[in-house]
Amino acid sequence: MNGLGTAQLVFGAVLALDLAVSAWFLLRQLLRRRREARARRVRDAVAQLVDAATEGIPWARREARFARRRPWVLLQECSRLTDMQRLTEAQKKAVSDFLCGARIDILLLRGLRSRSRLSRCRAATLLPLVPTRGARVALIDALEKEHSRSVKLFMAAALTDLHESFAIPTMIDTLAGEPERYQRSLWGLLSEFGDDLAALFPVLTARREKEIQFLLIHFAGRYRSPELYEYLVSRSEEKDPDISQAAFQVLCSAYPATLDHARFLRHEDRFIRNLAAEALGSIPTGRSLTLLFQHLEDPLIRRSVSLAITAILRARPQHFRAVMLRCLNEKRERAHGVLVEVLSGYVDYLMEKLLSIDSVMISQVLTEIVRHGRAQELINFLNRNTNPHIRDSGLDILRNLVPHVPGLEEQLARYLAAPLLPVLGIRPLVVPPPPPARREHPNLPLLYLFLFLGAVLIPAGCAVLAVFAPQVSLQAGGLGAGARFLGNFNYVFTIYASTLNILYLALLGFSMAGVSLQAARADHLRLTFLFRQHVLPSISIITPAFNEEASIVESVSSLLNLRYPDFEVIVVNDGSKDSTLEKLVTYFGLERTDLFVHRYLNTQEIRGIYANKRYPELLVVDKVNGGKADSLNAGINVARKEYFAGMDADSMLERDALLNLTGQFLYSDDRVVAAGGNIMPVNGCTVRRGSLVTTRIPRRALGRFQTIEYLRAFMAGRVGWATVKTLLIISGAFGVFHRRSVVNAHGYLTRSEHYAKDTVGEDMELVVRLTRGLQEAKVPYAVQYAYHANCWTEIPERFRILTRQRDRWQRGLLDIVTFHSKMIMNPAYGRTGVVGFTYFLIFEVLGPWFESEGYVVLVASLALGAIALPMFLLLFTATVLLGLLTSTLSMIIAEHRREYFPLRDKLLLLWYAFLENFGFRQLMSLTRIRGFLRMLRSVGGWGAMERRGLGTAPQAK
Repeated sequence: MNGLGTAQLVFGAVLALDLAVSAWFLLRQLLRRRREARARRVRDAVAQLVDAATEGIPWARREARFARRRPWVLLQECSRLTDMQRLTEAQKKAVSDFLCGARIDILLLRGLRSRSRLSRCRAATLLPLVPTRGARVALIDALEKEHSRSVKLFMAAALTDLHESFAIPTMIDTLAGEPERYQRSLWGLLSEFGDDLAALFPVLTARREKEIQFLLIHFAGRYRSPELYEYLVSRSEEKDPDISQAAFQVLCSAYPATLDHARFLRHEDRFIRNLAAEALGSIPTGRSLTLLFQHLEDPLIRRSVSLAITAILRARPQHFRAVMLRCLNEKRERAHGVLVEVLSGYVDYLMEKLLSIDSVMISQVLTEIVRHGRAQELINFLNRNTNPHIRDSGLDILRNLVPHVPGLEEQLARYLAAPLLPVLGIRPLVVPPPPPARREHPNLPLLYLFLFLGAVLIPAGCAVLAVFAPQVSLQAGGLGAGARFLGNFNYVFTIYASTLNILYLALLGFSMAGVSLQAARADHLRLTFLFRQHVLPSISIITPAFNEEASIVESVSSLLNLRYPDFEVIVVNDGSKDSTLEKLVTYFGLERTDLFVHRYLNTQEIRGIYANKRYPELLVVDKVNGGKADSLNAGINVARKEYFAGMDADSMLERDALLNLTGQFLYSDDRVVAAGGNIMPVNGCTVRRGSLVTTRIPRRALGRFQTIEYLRAFMAGRVGWATVKTLLIISGAFGVFHRRSVVNAHGYLTRSEHYAKDTVGEDMELVVRLTRGLQEAKVPYAVQYAYHANCWTEIPERFRILTRQRDRWQRGLLDIVTFHSKMIMNPAYGRTGVVGFTYFLIFEVLGPWFESEGYVVLVASLALGAIALPMFLLLFTATVLLGLLTSTLSMIIAEHRREYFPLRDKLLLLWYAFLENFGFRQLMSLTRIRGFLRMLRSVGGWGAMERRGLGTAPQAK
């Protein structure tokens, strides 16, 4: 077969495959409707069974036969029914009898002995539906023999559902040698046994394993009894600091009033002394204040004393007068400083009371606050204040102190509102422009090497072959050197494009397997299990915000409406110049609060923290501008949960996104240090009060092109890389990280932190640094990706904003690859270094050069008539048809078990998947080249994106 015939055959085969896959994509909607109808019929049959058991009427045999023929669908619907509503004993017995009559209990017992971990987890989850004695015994036996940590957790949860008290010793034995995450999950499950576990207390106290002692300590905090209280007291005196600290911590939270605080405030263990001081904050009495006043100078518990006094003032404002009197009369310098620090957190309250009968004392306290360098709180209040009388009193205090407090005049000139400065006789300070941005990375030789490989090597090689070795040229020998050069380059470009798309197709194969596995896992994750104590990790959602007034309220509202057992939302206002902070304070009724912030990571100054008791899970942090990475580090310092989720302020999570993401953690025997979710464009969708009402594709062409890109990148790329355990990038719009691991790795990369360096690719860089450090330390870990944990984000629909974004992405990638160049093709880092980093180097760093040069040469070849038909067909197949096939398969995977867009939108996406090959891709490659060149000479910072908002913002409350 000649060259033309081969090219025509390849072209026709790929075109036929494209058409077949496109047809399959459209037919899947009909198949999905059939599956949904079948599941709906089984669901109705189960509902009829429950109604029949309630009303004592016979069940339709036809529906019974239909349900029996689909055992797994039947089990799933029965599980969903028992999960969503509370059934009576008669209803539960009716469901159980029917399942046993259909011999489904035998099916589940067989699954319990399967070699597949997923099958064992599924069987354990569903066995409580058939609570026979044989099922209970089989579960206990299986738990005794099980080695997988994740499967043991599901089996223990099933035994807890069955309230099988005989399984308690077996469940306790599984604690030995397991990590803290598993132990905490078992503590919550075992605590549900209550009296049955308490009855074993005399036996368990005789065991000396630390895991057993930790279990009893945790149980004593939930189950109140004199014996357990005495056990806590005895364990708090244990020589092992881990045991004594854990026991005393439970004592402070469960029995704070029974403690001898005076003794424990002098305890030799610093941790216990701090706990004793903080526990006094929950007892807002004059005696507690007296005890705390006695330890104001103790440097080891100074911060805890400050927090306790703050908690007392918050609970009982009538103690303010006593604290102010003590502050003014305190002669010890350190003690005086602690009280001034406490009262500085209540400047707003003190200023509001400035016109009361205690005005003289309050003025003296405010004077002390300013003298101790806390004038910023008073300045912030005066900038917001609208009461002229309070304003004049505050300005009088500042006027009297300006001559006596060094630096106060400059601080007022910089931060006090301009209309107030003439009253003090101070001119506004002209703030100098910020210093020019530094280079993101000094490794210029490596960048120039990449520039040579991408821009020079392949064209030069093709030119050398065309001039000096025409006999090996890919064109006929009679053609000129220029034509031979074009032919050689077209051939190389065909190989590159084919390799890239074939690699994408291979990743799609892994993605299909990964998506099917995730969907199967999600099918039997019951809400009653996920919402049990300590089963899922607690999460702090950190949202950096810079000039996000258009969408910030919608975004935060959606986060507060999430369905998750234990989470908090931390919004970090990164020195916004618009009304981002004001909108949050007004809408959520926030007030400035004094909250202790750990300095795990170095960040720009935090100016204030705002909260509202009506929204206990919401904190707003106001800080000096430092960039996105610095804001995330500040949020990590404030966070109090086990994991944190980094999110963009213009993004919105689906209600079950965190459940879908962390639910996959339960199947990993290794610690999950990072996990990412799916990113979808919110442009074109209808959003009301932070919730999606309808999902549609963007209305503008630029947004539709990006939708195709997102589906391809996340479905073909990240799901596939996660499946082969080589995922190196998690989107900054939605990523979850283990907080302690990130702190140990020195947080996000900033010039304030350990590496003294900034980057604009903070999301990928953190994942790379985490995996690199854990591989060097040979610590087992997991990086996961959940295809059905969706985050909807606003994408740019103006070309100027889009190019700015892609420019920043490319600079971030180059910075990461050069900073971690040691990992490139390094077998010491396993498949991450050999496969993952090599892919990024060839196709992401050098790829834009190859693609741009290839398209330029192709256009030149067409213009000069220097390309043969076979080569053109192969090029068209490699670039357009294979790309279209990749995009279509990505759309199929994205809609696995769920339909996002109506049929018309799907057809439009297929059309735009074809059109993107004729202009859009080429422009994006040129934009990435521009980012490469800018990386060589300068850098931009985090930057800003123009927002239209996530919908109609709700009215302020």
